[in-house]
Amino acid sequence: PSLQSFCDCYRIIAALVGPPTNVRVEATTNSSAVVQWDFENGQVVDGFVVKYMHEPGGRADTERWTARTMMSPTSRHLEVPHLTAHKPYAFCVLAIKNNRQGACSDPPTLLESLTPTYMVQNLVVEWKTSNSVKLRWDYNGPVHVGFYLNHTGKKEYFDHTLAMKSMTTPGFKHELDEGSREYLWTNLRPYMQYTFHVGVRTLPPGARQYWPKEVVIVTDPTGPPFVFPPELDDVVANGIGGRPGQVVVRIRPASEEYGPISHYWLIIVPGNYSKDDVVNMGSAELEAATIARRKSLGKQLSVSPAKKVKKSPASNEDEVASHPIRSRRSEMPMTAYIAARIEADEMRRMYSEDRPFVVGDDKVCLWPLRFSPLSYAADSLAIPLRWWQRSSVNSMPFVTPRFSWDISVVWILLVPAIVIIVM
Repeated sequence: PSLQSFCDCYRIIAALVGPPTNVRVEATTNSSAVVQWDFENGQVVDGFVVKYMHEPGGRADTERWTARTMMSPTSRHLEVPHLTAHKPYAFCVLAIKNNRQGACSDPPTLLESLTPTYMVQNLVVEWKTSNSVKLRWDYNGPVHVGFYLNHTGKKEYFDHTLAMKSMTTPGFKHELDEGSREYLWTNLRPYMQYTFHVGVRTLPPGARQYWPKEVVIVTDPTGPPFVFPPELDDVVANGIGGRPGQVVVRIRPASEEYGPISHYWLIIVPGNYSKDDVVNMGSAELEAATIARRKSLGKQLSVSPAKKVKKSPASNEDEVASHPIRSRRSEMPMTAYIAARIEADEMRRMYSEDRPFVVGDDKVCLWPLRFSPLSYAADSLAIPLRWWQRSSVNSMPFVTPRFSWDISVVWILLVPAIVIIVM
């Protein structure tokens, strides 16, 4: 024989691979089934082919077989949809190696009727939070069984350095008795995609686990675990650069491990606020205070100076007596307000380009500021959705064209806002 014939024979022998074993089939619904098999790990293959036939009349009738191919050597199951309810089917599985198909499992595995038996129904998520998921299901199959549950999780997110991170959780399992129809999973991670399984298990002797139902859900997002404090720019802190009515800070993005961030709020808080006041501030309250301040500032800027009219001394005395002098300080209450809104994309660009942020530039900040900082003392407190740090200064007034406050301390907060994802 020629060398070419010898090589062809060698390729045929090398391509031979044994069939999968322990092929088993279960009906998952009235129109679908799952095929499972075992395969010797020592054999190297490229994938598998599942063949099935409707109402098998003869095993030799290969033209009637429908084939589904999976080019994955680790595959050990396949769900087959679009079948005919309550009809019998035959299944067999073969392996692929070097683009050649091996022998199909023999004898074929028969499914007498496409009717789910040991299968839970109507598996749903009843409710969820950032760290818990409540499952509920129905079961009307054979008795003297129990249930098994498990879950796995995965997610990808940007950390505070804008690096893409991935996270997975190991599989957790739990078993329930026959009367159970719900279960509460706890100690989950925020904004993580979880795959939950609930299946039926028969009791000893002859215990067996049947194919489970599956539901995929993403837990609710929550505030980031940590937010970096705004830092006063070193150049401005050393007296170089900066203008009256402005302060230059450097801010860094927060990790999106607990959920995507849509934007940040830079919040100015009066120094007479306690930590409890800051913790209890709500979004609606801050937005309302910011709108009120904007309207008040607009009125002050729109008032033109009036001509002074000389009045008689008697008239002045009567006016003073009837109208006591009020401090301008009461014209505008000292409340926290949103100085700037920074979109998440802009925050990432600022961090990547190492750009500072100017507070009081008359564009994104409501009030111009005049800062006379002596130090920037760290006194931080971690609270949900907020970070705050105290700045000690000699004089840090909020200055407007017609009105000013003299306060010795203010609080600056960086508040990232999260996007609520409804799945």
